[in-house]
Amino acid sequence: MPEIAMPVVNWWVVLGCGVAAMVVGMLWYGPLFGKTYMRLMGMDPKNMKKGDCAGMTWCYIGQFVLSLVQAYVLIHVTVMSEAYYHAGFMQSAMTSAFWLWLGFVVPFSGSASLWSNKSTSDKWTGFWISV
Repeated sequence: MPEIAMPVVNWWVVLGCGVAAMVVGMLWYGPLFGKTYMRLMGMDPKNMKKGDCAGMTWCYIGQFVLSLVQAYVLIHVTVMSEAYYHAGFMQSAMTSAFWLWLGFVVPFSGSASLWSNKSTSDKWTGFWISV
């Protein structure tokens, strides 16, 4: 039986991906779809108090840690895919990201939208924002 070695992961790349995910999220849930997202979640910016943001620091820290985990897993799977298929790193990364997204993110987001207590148009809008 062949020996299985853990892929070598560049931690600077993982850190960069974590930062990039936070920047993309800031844009996605800010100027691009922020108002739509707040409407779908039942949030009213006029009713938000200054103190409501007190727990946001921990939310951002938690989201950053989750982004680091996501980047590590994607890089780990990409390195294994590259070794197995003997393809280039970028091709393996894009292929791995697509199949992981299709197999995990789409079904999870779809289930959350289907079982939400929202109108059909809001379900679809929420689904497309989250995938």
